Amino acid sequence: MRACLERAIPIVIASADGAPLGSMLPASMPVPPLAPALEELLCSPDWRDIYRSWQRAERMRMLAAWRRMRQAEGATPDPGSYQSLVRR
Repeated sequence: MRACLERAIPIVIASADGAPLGSMLPASMPVPPLAPALEELLCSPDWRDIYRSWQRAERMRMLAAWRRMRQAEGATPDPGSYQSLVRR
């Protein structure tokens, strides 16, 4: 395991039936240059699905951060309006 982590290889621990139980990540992982990473993504036959999934996750991350910021300011967004933004 140490050798994998030293080489920035993530480790996934699976149960006997193959279901993931947990994972270990290196303390720091090298960041690949953007162009090769995009090229690798676009070569994948399901790149559109991957991109849409990332886009949804990023939108939810931004909405959650916005809601936390508003709550910290004492101006909690209306729950119905927030749910409308989530559904959109």
